[in-house]
Amino acid sequence: MNKKQREHKVSKWYSSGFFAATLMVNILELRALQDYFKVVKNFIVTEEKRFCKKIDSAVRKKGLSQEELDSYYEHHQDEFYKWNNSFPNIILSTVLIASCAVFERNLAETCKDLQQNKGMVVTKRLEFIKEQNALNQARIFLSDNFSIFIKDFFAWGKINQYFLIRHCFAHCCGDMELMQRGKVEDLRKAIRKLRTTGVEEDQIGRVKLSSTFIENVISDMMSFWEALESAFKENAIIGPKYWP
Repeated sequence: MNKKQREHKVSKWYSSGFFAATLMVNILELRALQDYFKVVKNFIVTEEKRFCKKIDSAVRKKGLSQEELDSYYEHHQDEFYKWNNSFPNIILSTVLIASCAVFERNLAETCKDLQQNKGMVVTKRLEFIKEQNALNQARIFLSDNFSIFIKDFFAWGKINQYFLIRHCFAHCCGDMELMQRGKVEDLRKAIRKLRTTGVEEDQIGRVKLSSTFIENVISDMMSFWEALESAFKENAIIGPKYWP
C-alpha cells in the first residue's frame, strides 16, 4: 500500500500527536458494531426458536390432522417469513449501512486531518478532487500526495462492492428493480463476485444478506484500517511526522 518508504525505522509505537488515536477510534467503532451485531443476531435466533417452539407446542396440544396441520401452518406463514427472512434482513442491512457510514466518514476525516496539518505539504487538496464517491476521493488524495495506494489493499475491491450493496438498501430497501437501470447490472455483478461471502439475489429481485456476509464486511474494514495505519507509519512523509 505504501510506495514511499521512510529512511529511518519507527522508534516509537505510539504517535506524537492525536492522529494515531483517531485511527484507533476507527477500529473501535467497527468493533462496537461487531458487538452490536452479535447481540441483535442472538435476539433474532432466540425469538425465532421461541416462536417455532410455541407453534410446535400448539400443534401437539390440538392433535391436528394432516389437512388441519397444513392449514394451521399456512395461517402462520407470515410469522414464519418474518422470523426467517424479514427481521434478519432488516437487522443485517442496518449493520451494513452503519458499517459503511463509519468507514466512509472516518476515511474522509483522516484525509482532512492530514490536509489541515500545517506542517504537511499537500499538493492536491480534497476540494479540488472532482469525485462524488468519497472512497475514490480518498484514494486519489492519499496516492497523489503521499504515495499511499489504498487500492492495493487486498479487499479494496470487495469494500467498494459492499458500498454498492449498501446503496441498494439505503435508497431502495434492498429492491434491485428500484435502482437506476445502469446500477442494477453493476449490483448483480457485485453479488455474483461476493456470493461465497453470503449475499445473493432472491427470487423476487431483492438482495438477501447473511450473518457471514456482515462478519466479512466488518472484518475486511477493520483489516483495512490496520493496514492503513501500518502504511502511515512506514511512509516517508507521514511516518516521521507522527511516529518519529
